[in-house]
Amino acid sequence: MDRKAVDIIVLSWNGIGFLERCLSSLLRQTYPSYHVLMVDNASIDGSVAMVRERFPQVEVIENDRNLGFAAGMNVGLRRAQGETIVLLNQDTEVRVDWLEWLVEAMESDERVGIVGCKLLYPDGKTLQHAGGILAYPLAIASHRGRGELDRGQYDAKSEVDFATGAALGLHRALLEEIGLLDEGFFFYYEDVDFCFRAREAGYRVIYAPRAVAIHHEGMSVRRLGVERYSLLHRSRLAFVLKHYSAAQIIQDFLPAKRAFHATLAPVELEGLAAAYEALLDCWPLYVVYAGFKREEGELVRNSLRRLGEEIRSQRVGVEAMSEKKDVEALMERIGQGVRAKGKETVEHQREEILGVPLEELAALDEEFKHDVLWLAQNPVVWVGLQLSEEPPKPVSVLNRFWKMMRRQAHELAIFYVNRLATQQSKINARCAKVLLGLARRLYESPVDPEVTRLRREMDELKRRLRALEEGPTGTTEEQSRKP
Repeated sequence: MDRKAVDIIVLSWNGIGFLERCLSSLLRQTYPSYHVLMVDNASIDGSVAMVRERFPQVEVIENDRNLGFAAGMNVGLRRAQGETIVLLNQDTEVRVDWLEWLVEAMESDERVGIVGCKLLYPDGKTLQHAGGILAYPLAIASHRGRGELDRGQYDAKSEVDFATGAALGLHRALLEEIGLLDEGFFFYYEDVDFCFRAREAGYRVIYAPRAVAIHHEGMSVRRLGVERYSLLHRSRLAFVLKHYSAAQIIQDFLPAKRAFHATLAPVELEGLAAAYEALLDCWPLYVVYAGFKREEGELVRNSLRRLGEEIRSQRVGVEAMSEKKDVEALMERIGQGVRAKGKETVEHQREEILGVPLEELAALDEEFKHDVLWLAQNPVVWVGLQLSEEPPKPVSVLNRFWKMMRRQAHELAIFYVNRLATQQSKINARCAKVLLGLARRLYESPVDPEVTRLRREMDELKRRLRALEEGPTGTTEEQSRKP
């Protein structure tokens, strides 16, 4: 019996350390009819050349820039011809019968639209993914069995909320009904969204425990810092706006979020705050994306803004407490210096501190101003410090305190200026991406003959304009070659 052809799409980005193992494991599959297609997101590590040299049977498509997961995979999905298509990360290694069991699960029921795999950590014993769970109302996506030893506790085929895009099979008929991956998700939640849409269309999402792969998770990301947390929560918020009604967001999502924030570590809270800021900066796009009515959109935006302000106030409170502790510690060190070296004291001028008029201290925060003014109206202790073999020199304790204050103020200013510049750059990049995408769609979309004629006339005008800019004495490349 002829087996259905399968297209396996491997998305790569600077994956030279993983692709050889990944592709070698794919080419050892026992399933007889499949084609491997690698879509590269503008790698610069030589991985494309390596694949072309060592794996000539693998078809390679090169993107001119990093399109992200969804848009990158969509390039492969448009190219694929098989009835069954598999999406695979570059940092995976599949077992020899992996594709056999994946296809078997795909063909077990005509309503199966998506099949996920059992993923293990590199030790081959610890579970990483045995199906996905999506928790309402926060839309927190988690992996069933993650971190557990694989003792067979998840060896039953079962229906799940979602399957990770690291290793996911799907039917072509599903694509024709619900469309491609949503490119609005650059990183994270594109697989959750795709599975959610499949289930809404009446398809089943199945976990196939005998389709096993090793996943070197995090090798492409390395570590989840503030920026990655921001991407994660931005995608999660986009998912909520896309699939929740305004009533669900106001009544269920937002109240649960307030309790959720209290559980987050500072680095994740920082990423979440950045996600809220990015969302509100591009709110008109998200309103269209979510399909809210005008009144609903305003209500949701105002609620999200208040939630973001609460997060920022929490962060400011934490930072202020940390700064207060730093000042208290410094004051304690000054007190120790007074007690240890209090024999030599001088009365400092009460009108200024280190040449700075007292009225200029009004710009300081209240906590700092209180401490500095107290020092200004009390004797300043000059402490002799043995810095080297030289005789002790009198060094003002207050001088060190003031230098520390100026340094902290400078670093704080640099921090916020850089942050604003980075934020504006991201906004510009997002807007440019949206505008370029709209322009490309407009240009590539079917148009009537009149529009085609106008485009040709515009191209001709551009050509004439370039000729005029060269001037009457300008020479073409062909003319310059004549003797």
